[in-house]
Amino acid sequence: MLKEFAAKYPKSKLVPDAQYLLGSTRLAMGERDAGVADLKEFIAAYPGHPNVASARRKMTGTIAKSGTPSQQQAAISQLTEKSATAENLYDAGVIAGKAGKVKEQQTAWARLRKEFPNHPLAHQAAYDLAEAAFKRKEWGQAATQAKAAAASDDEGLRGRALLLEGESELKLSRYKEAAKSFEAVGGVKNLEAGDRYRALAGLGLAREQLGEIRAALAAYDAVASKSPDATLRTWARDRAAAVRAQPTQPSKPAGSGEKKS
Repeated sequence: MLKEFAAKYPKSKLVPDAQYLLGSTRLAMGERDAGVADLKEFIAAYPGHPNVASARRKMTGTIAKSGTPSQQQAAISQLTEKSATAENLYDAGVIAGKAGKVKEQQTAWARLRKEFPNHPLAHQAAYDLAEAAFKRKEWGQAATQAKAAAASDDEGLRGRALLLEGESELKLSRYKEAAKSFEAVGGVKNLEAGDRYRALAGLGLAREQLGEIRAALAAYDAVASKSPDATLRTWARDRAAAVRAQPTQPSKPAGSGEKKS
């Protein structure tokens, strides 16, 4: 029905919708090449249609996940042409990343951030790069990219970026910077409870390392009593107990040679 719709009803306002649904249906049926071709044709013919963004995501996701190496490379080359949009550059980075082409991903997203610095996808790309760097244990790069992503106007993305920035700073033993990032998470609205309490746990660690024991315990106790994550609650209780078990260090006369065990 969808294949024949345009021929039967050429003047119908639903011709674009039929084209979009045809490509989507073929992808759902596993007809990758035909589905991608249909969606590509739909995007080119009806660039202002409300379903263009959805079609692009489906097409990009399919090529990234199950496209052949030649299809992936062709898509990357096409998406990064001279007149590429922010959406094209972001999609190129997604495909390159899935294909294991890290340098091409970084190049596409670096261009995205340079040419469209205030576009929401530029901030998303920075966050994606931060996550990838964190997994590679490149803490400095992760912190830098997360800081860029935290400039987003999207509250959810901003909160996740600040959390990742704080966790990266912890890994770098930059505890003041980590505490600042974790505290900023507390000011973000509409953040998932799990992320909020992860940030509070991180704040506890940073405060503990800075010698701010009362503040650390306050953070640990809040996580232990309110976090929706049972594992994190147990960790926070254990961490708080360990801190409380540490012997206090009274003031000693000058010259005292006693050392902490």
